[in-house]
Amino acid sequence: MRHEARPGPASRQKERRYTALGTIVFIAVVLAISLALVRDDAVVPASPAVPSIAGSEAALELTPVTRNARLDGAAASVTSASRSARLDNGAVTIGIVRDRASAAYYETASEHERLLQSWAAAVEGAGVRIRWLAPADLATDRSVAIVVAASPCLSAATRTAMLTAPRRGQGVIVTGLTGTRDAGCRDLGFGFLAQLTGSARVDTVPSTAEAYVTMTSGSPLALDIPPGARIELHPAPHVAMRREGRTAYFSDRDLNPAGVPGSQLVDAAVVHSLDGGRRVVYFGFELGTVVDRPWERAMAALLVRNAVALAAGIPLASPESWPRGHAAAAVIAQDVEDEFENAKHALDSLQAVGAPGTFFLVSDLAARHADLVQRMASAGEIGTHTENHATLGGTVEVQRRRLDRTQQQLVELTGGRVAGLRPPEEQFDARTLLAWQQAGGEYVFGANNGRSASPELVEVAGAPLVLIGRIVDDDFITVRRARITDPARLAADQLEAFRKVRALGGLFVMSYHSNMLARPATVPAIGIVARALRADSTVWLTTARAAADWWLGRHYLATSATPTGEGAVRVAVENQGASETPPFVLLVSLPMGGRIKADSGSSIVASPDGLMRVPIPALGPGTTYAATVTVERSGNAR
Repeated sequence: MRHEARPGPASRQKERRYTALGTIVFIAVVLAISLALVRDDAVVPASPAVPSIAGSEAALELTPVTRNARLDGAAASVTSASRSARLDNGAVTIGIVRDRASAAYYETASEHERLLQSWAAAVEGAGVRIRWLAPADLATDRSVAIVVAASPCLSAATRTAMLTAPRRGQGVIVTGLTGTRDAGCRDLGFGFLAQLTGSARVDTVPSTAEAYVTMTSGSPLALDIPPGARIELHPAPHVAMRREGRTAYFSDRDLNPAGVPGSQLVDAAVVHSLDGGRRVVYFGFELGTVVDRPWERAMAALLVRNAVALAAGIPLASPESWPRGHAAAAVIAQDVEDEFENAKHALDSLQAVGAPGTFFLVSDLAARHADLVQRMASAGEIGTHTENHATLGGTVEVQRRRLDRTQQQLVELTGGRVAGLRPPEEQFDARTLLAWQQAGGEYVFGANNGRSASPELVEVAGAPLVLIGRIVDDDFITVRRARITDPARLAADQLEAFRKVRALGGLFVMSYHSNMLARPATVPAIGIVARALRADSTVWLTTARAAADWWLGRHYLATSATPTGEGAVRVAVENQGASETPPFVLLVSLPMGGRIKADSGSSIVASPDGLMRVPIPALGPGTTYAATVTVERSGNAR
């Protein structure tokens, strides 16, 4: 019989060493094969995962930074017709009417009083004195303007005072269903409101679970409000008007008009009229129905300031939304991540058209494509999409380490720090913004809850940071989810979205990915869109950084419009920022209308909406531009 020798203790120990060594070699071989099979441009997420938050949710709690929403210091700008309403300290006084007839309309008298008090707080918040008025006071009152809000049931005295306000040089602010019933709360319809505002038709908007007002541009009531800003309202019987022009319209969450069924024209939510010496402002909603959030409070404060100024005959000045007289702006931005090399296809398309591009790079991958990165930097702007495309979240320190790393990687590739951050999956929170600011960042392109078609400024560590949102679909919706691959159709969808943003006067961002629209089969869509944007001379086609720089620089432009005598207004702009601004247009509201004559002798006719436009040259830091404009009272503006 053959016997097998058993290994001794030393042999068994050696065997165990060989077994362990073999295991290590096996694991190393498996890892090597796995790495070889992974695409060179695959994105490897960071580990371990950290909690993050959707940018759309985070944006709701951010504090907006706006231009001054107060009229303090504007007392000197009160027109001569209104000077009798100024107090000894120069403050402007607005009368708020408390018509007791309307208390019976509400379930409780306290509800009527709550709605009136919301106007009192808003007017005082604008730096304006208020005076409570009873209907019997109105015939002899000489306030610059009166507010008649939340008052469906009007006494005859209040109704008469509102219609005869022009004789007393008074403006009128009116809201909601005011005047649709008599003093006994019997229904009279909308004829009074139509007469007061010069509207062709007035009607209620159907109540929905969600109600919004979206602001347009090019109106005295929209000064300093980002074009396409959306204000959420609590459900109520809101009122819309048919008007040739509108400052705001009732919309859905996506900024699409939501007016009276069967009549697309009846959707104006805020209007004004300067016909026949009138200064009338109408809100189709009650101020007390505005949702109590930081964004809504900030936008409502600006809207109230503008309404009070127009009704009181106080001129205001504000830089137009975009430089060089452009009516809107556009950015073509790519997330360069998986299939990184596809960026060259989009780059070729943009260069052929002469359109700048913005490229947000995953910097771990960018390091493997240094030549392509240099080409992108030469053709537009480089931003970061983080170092590895893992979602951002966690403490400020955790996020700061990641953002410092991606900054350093891009500095090594491009020679300079980048300004823009594109958070992966649009996941970010307030800590992300602080970490990016500390890392030298200047703006974030992410979700802003779809509440604005324009950039916005948010407060981060006591300083403004630019947040650029996106209100149109990107290629994740069209290419990835809907599986659309026809370039013509993809371009048509983007251009339809552009027309919507263009009509609002906002910033259109065509956002796409290296592993979706930038692929060879679909990339022709980029060229189609770029050519269309280049062909529109009213649109500023630029990079995200240039748009952000302008939005921040615009914030630091201190403006004023001060009457210097009968019919003359002195306008001034001072650049209080750290950088030179490009040439821009200063919008000046002229509540009294008329024909405009500037220093140069060139005559400009005020637009029907009561605005004049003054071209301003490029302003360096600390530079002031001033001019005196003569208003030749010839006819009425509207």
